[in-house]
Amino acid sequence: MKIIIAAAAAAALMCAGCASVKSNGSAGIARSGIKSVTTIAESFGDGEKVSAVAIEFPKTIDAASLSADDFSVAGREVSEVVTNDRAAIPSSASVRGKYVIVKLRYVNKWDATDGKMPAMPESAQGEAEGNGPRFEDDGTPVDLSAAVTQTGEVRAQDGTVYAADNVPRKNDASIELVI
Repeated sequence: MKIIIAAAAAAALMCAGCASVKSNGSAGIARSGIKSVTTIAESFGDGEKVSAVAIEFPKTIDAASLSADDFSVAGREVSEVVTNDRAAIPSSASVRGKYVIVKLRYVNKWDATDGKMPAMPESAQGEAEGNGPRFEDDGTPVDLSAAVTQTGEVRAQDGTVYAADNVPRKNDASIELVI
């Protein structure tokens, strides 16, 4: 009997940190609340790139509590963080919703060449086809993945705080915008 009671107490303590803690009607601190990570890709003059990452949380997020320092994306610079009601870049600053949209700074890879595309060999000119898999200049497929890390606290509208956990999360879906 003592073993069962001790096991139940240990299980209760382990689960206490797994979810949002509520007491006296006020929200508490939750461990990471990230439910999903979706990359959003756009086509630019120098090819298709991930332009934003949509992070889904369980509850509506307080946009005023967010800053660009609350998230990092491996190999990229975060330019802005806003909220939305779906995994999409909002047309306005923020839309009330449970998605945090991490916008990424665009870097034109041809800026180092004064914006000029690399020349194609004469033998290949006129033979390039436009419908097919997307590839980088070196022949590798376009990488539409991203690893996002929550580095700051995120506050929900009801006061729940999703604590920073500094754990990189790869996207589990991608959206490619059509132009």
